Amino acid sequence: MKKFLIACAAVCCAALMAAPAPKGWTTDYDGALKQAAREKKCVLVLFTGSEWCGWCKKLRKETLDQAAFRKFAAQNLVLVYMDIPRGPEPAGPTRLKEVSAKLRPGGGVPCTVIVGADGTVKGKISGHRPLKRYIAEIKELTK
Repeated sequence: MKKFLIACAAVCCAALMAAPAPKGWTTDYDGALKQAAREKKCVLVLFTGSEWCGWCKKLRKETLDQAAFRKFAAQNLVLVYMDIPRGPEPAGPTRLKEVSAKLRPGGGVPCTVIVGADGTVKGKISGHRPLKRYIAEIKELTK
């Protein structure tokens, strides 16, 4: 029984290490492409280290969690959250390595990749941006 409880605790801890996608975001890249095609939108894929990257935390707090960004995104984008864990990649629907190989974000995190509904990379934004500049850059890339 003791071994069973330890095994259960280990599984629970592993599941908690990968931060869940914030409300309004998905981790299903293929599903996001289908949704974007239906809604005639672009896909914003965010590669982030939510638990360990200071610039990622700053981008989320100062930009992504702001009402103006949420409103803009709801009208124009399908949001995909690719969290890069400090340890090994957890099993699940994110397929981080596969999506990363397709989009080649390069560099560090945070990295935002704008993708057309057909899967074509339209552009990238590396690093943190203040809210207005971030939205302006996304608008430029989604033209």
